[in-house]
Amino acid sequence: MNFLMRFFKVIAYVPALVMGVENLLGAQKGQDKATAVLSLVQTVVADVPTSEIKDQNAFNDGLKQINDGVVKCLNASVWAKA
Repeated sequence: MNFLMRFFKVIAYVPALVMGVENLLGAQKGQDKATAVLSLVQTVVADVPTSEIKDQNAFNDGLKQINDGVVKCLNASVWAKA
């Protein structure tokens, strides 16, 4: 499986992980929840060979931005009102 397909598989998990962590750690600080989600995402990313990631720090920063974007979208949606 090529890198792009693996990457999209990882990204597909982010909304479910955000919602799961929110249910488990709802009373915790946002930063604690973000750290938990990123930890879980990085576990899933372990399936992506490191030889395909040229800059691990930039890759991790991108994952953080994806997480932040998912949280913003969910908070701005009907889901947040539930």
